[in-house]
Amino acid sequence: PASGAMVSLNENNFQDNALNQIFKSIAPDDTRERRVKATGDGAYAFEQIPPGVYQVSGSHEDTAPVVVNDVNIVDDALGGNKPLDLVLPPGAVIAGHAVSAARHPLAFCKVQINQKDSTFMDAGTTDKDGYFRFRNLAQGEYQVTVMPEKVGGEPIHPFMKLVYAKNSQKDIYVGEGQVLDGVLIQLQKQ
Repeated sequence: PASGAMVSLNENNFQDNALNQIFKSIAPDDTRERRVKATGDGAYAFEQIPPGVYQVSGSHEDTAPVVVNDVNIVDDALGGNKPLDLVLPPGAVIAGHAVSAARHPLAFCKVQINQKDSTFMDAGTTDKDGYFRFRNLAQGEYQVTVMPEKVGGEPIHPFMKLVYAKNSQKDIYVGEGQVLDGVLIQLQKQ
């Protein structure tokens, strides 16, 4: 059981991405996400849900997130609402090293990861030695991009940041629970 897992109920096919969050901050709508925390035995329950078709998602700090669409909820008086077991898969890990064309570590630069064919996106920074790590990823193909602020001690013009980011993109596939360490992202000379 995933004690303490967060379980959310949203409108069907809900996508929680950065663009959606911006629109919601500008013009909030009346859709209300419902969230509950699973108990010690992994149980969760939503109450007083209007009949309809929903999306149920779950996440836990030690697993990859899971999303189930097309969950049909009927009026309790009619019966027929069966418990939904969410199986949280083991999360994958992508870790690696970002270096310049001269093979110097790219310290404290932004690293972005996008899952292809999905809205999933996360960002982090490299450490002082240029290493990065993304944990608890769902199975799939990802694109990792590095956006340095400086190369060789010189600040990078904002346009060049985009060029470097484009040139650093690396496609990586990870399976459920796979730990992929040692990904090398090396910026090309400009």
